[in-house]
Amino acid sequence: MFYQRSLAAKIAVYIGVLLILACGGLGFLSHRYSSSAVIEEVETALEMQALKAGEYIESQFRIHLSVLEAIAARPEIKSMDWELQRPVLEAEAQRLSGFLAIGIIDRNGVARYSDGSTGNLADRDYVIRALNGQASVSDVIVSRITNGTVLMYAVPIVDNNKVVGAVLARRNAAALSDITDGLGFGDNGWAYVLGADGTLYAYPDRQLVLDQVNIFGENSIFANVGRAIRAFGLGKNGVVRYSLDDGVGRIVGLAPVPSTGWTIGVGAMEDDVLSNVNRLTSFFAGTSLTFIAVGIVLSILLGKRIAAPLIQVKEGIEALAAGDLTKTVQVDLQDEVGIVAAALNKTTAQYTGGNEASCGYH
Repeated sequence: MFYQRSLAAKIAVYIGVLLILACGGLGFLSHRYSSSAVIEEVETALEMQALKAGEYIESQFRIHLSVLEAIAARPEIKSMDWELQRPVLEAEAQRLSGFLAIGIIDRNGVARYSDGSTGNLADRDYVIRALNGQASVSDVIVSRITNGTVLMYAVPIVDNNKVVGAVLARRNAAALSDITDGLGFGDNGWAYVLGADGTLYAYPDRQLVLDQVNIFGENSIFANVGRAIRAFGLGKNGVVRYSLDDGVGRIVGLAPVPSTGWTIGVGAMEDDVLSNVNRLTSFFAGTSLTFIAVGIVLSILLGKRIAAPLIQVKEGIEALAAGDLTKTVQVDLQDEVGIVAAALNKTTAQYTGGNEASCGYH
């Protein structure tokens, strides 16, 4: 029985190793290539979604600027007479609840708002552009009047083909994050907006926007993001991959926001992207283990089936060597083992005067 168990065990081990290598290799290649294919598709989708998100933000700005342009076209506003302008602005400020305040800025850069606040904004880029005839949206900045983080809109007031001033509107900086909240990819996706210098202008955590966190700061929690995006380049369309301190991989599609110099990122967690692939891999792993277990059991049975006639041949040879010429081997096989058994029976028959008919080989 030692030889039978030994041969059966060897066959089981060999077949088991072969099955493990085959199933493991196929599973590894399947997971690798399916993961690569899924990530490639997601990267393409993220890139396209980032482009669409940038266009959407631009369209929202265009809507708001169009509203302000309609106000700027009113005769009372064109008069540049504050006594005529103020009632109009107060009424519009009540109607347009999305703006914190609406005001007028004259050619000297002095701004007056419907809430009574004033300030000199002559050096602000968005004001300069508006007084040069170009409607514009500011970066997310700290207001000189409220000291809060705001987003400013400015459209020129044109009278007789001459820019005589500009209409200003102030929005809370969180308004931009309100827009990007709905632009993430998938259930756990997110979106953010970066200024030309890497400052966060929109992010799910509003406090980071209010604190004007810059992703390029080496001590920032976004240091890994900053390095990845700096290597890729702000203002470009494409995909970057990185992880934060939690070690979780992230995939982000990047695209420029037209006319602002900003970059929008639309992100997805790598684990979420690969969740279906991982579930499929787990299913195949379980199936493979089942097949391996069944294969090992069958290989043991096969080994025993192969070893059994060999045991009979061994016993026959041992009996012949011991001088017992009466023992024959009953092996009903038509393979090499059957041939050996038949030869052994023939040898025994020659010594005993028997014939081949008793050899048990068919």
